[in-house]
Amino acid sequence: TESVDSVSIQIEGKEDVTVPWLVGCDGGHSIVRKSMGISFEGEDIESSFAMVSCKVESNQPEDEAIISLGSTLLILPEPGQRARILCPVSDDIVQASKAPTLEFFQTILDTEFPSFDCKLSEANWLTFFKIRERLAAKHRKGRVFIAGDAAHTHSPAGGQGMNTGFQDVFNLAWKLALVAKGVGQTSLLGSYEAERRPVAAALLKNSGRTTKFAMAQNSIAAGIRVAVAQTVPHLQFLHQRMAQSLGMLDISYADSPISKDCVKGKWLDFTKSAAAIGTRVPHHTIRASDGVHTTKLLMEVCSQDTRHNLLVFCSPSDLVLLKETKALMRRYENYVNIHVMLTKEQSDAEALSSDITSYFEDFDLSLATKFGIAETGFILVRPDQHFSFRSSPAEISQLAEFLNVIFV
Repeated sequence: TESVDSVSIQIEGKEDVTVPWLVGCDGGHSIVRKSMGISFEGEDIESSFAMVSCKVESNQPEDEAIISLGSTLLILPEPGQRARILCPVSDDIVQASKAPTLEFFQTILDTEFPSFDCKLSEANWLTFFKIRERLAAKHRKGRVFIAGDAAHTHSPAGGQGMNTGFQDVFNLAWKLALVAKGVGQTSLLGSYEAERRPVAAALLKNSGRTTKFAMAQNSIAAGIRVAVAQTVPHLQFLHQRMAQSLGMLDISYADSPISKDCVKGKWLDFTKSAAAIGTRVPHHTIRASDGVHTTKLLMEVCSQDTRHNLLVFCSPSDLVLLKETKALMRRYENYVNIHVMLTKEQSDAEALSSDITSYFEDFDLSLATKFGIAETGFILVRPDQHFSFRSSPAEISQLAEFLNVIFV
């Protein structure tokens, strides 16, 4: 039950618990979702599947996925000389036992890939399953949220369900933490569903299409599968793109109510080749202006704690900008880290502000280019490493206005 400022939970055999907020991460059969009357709509893919996670010894590379087009057997590599093996099975096999055995998969591999000399052992789990594609009508109702499988279910074959669940919780956690501390706008919580439900909807749509195509038995589908399997391994430019997509690293929150792009005039065309607002910060090595030129990944700098990170692009001569930035950010110093990205070398006559301790060198403008920054600019990176605000040239008033959207 929910009141104006709390949620009461009734747990069978235990005392009732009252909390300010409730997040249901209780799986596809979520009691939280059902209790809140949130519908869970979708469809089932009728075919049954068997899956195992186990150690695999063979004469094949450990880091390559393998597919048998004849039986639609799929082997996906996992860390530690392990793999996830997936294949369709008949309903008779499912009804004959509660779970498949390791010997069942060994027999299939010996038949499909006799030259691979596969040996399976140390199974973590074995299971039969049907693919149930479901999406909750809402991710939030009042003070109650749902995340992970409680909000969406689909095929577990690619491991994207776990990635999506982690991202759900990370997305909600930093927003809820700020609101619970009394420093975040309550409207932040509305952006959780606005950002994450479209991601889940797209994932269900794409995974459903892929699964149905992979299972199709007609000759056209089989021919296309063969052509794809023979072609993709040779298209190196697709490999990183596919890895980004499967890893759920290419998600954008550009349409989020808490994303804002303030790039002026002629630089609008320039930013078409730059990172889009709402995406993850680019993979980029930066060099500290610390005398010894320590190098770090930008992602590492932006994930050292749970704060936001403000990147200030400017030259050492932009003293007024640095002074105004520091004055504005004093109010948020417990919640936002400041990093200055110097676009020019410092002369002997230029003294950097001692109030800001994190300086990095971007003399070749490589990072500025990736962010679509011209001369000066602000980039605000969220705790989940997506950047939600861009201003170039740097405008203090625009930054102040956007911070008021996030913080009280």
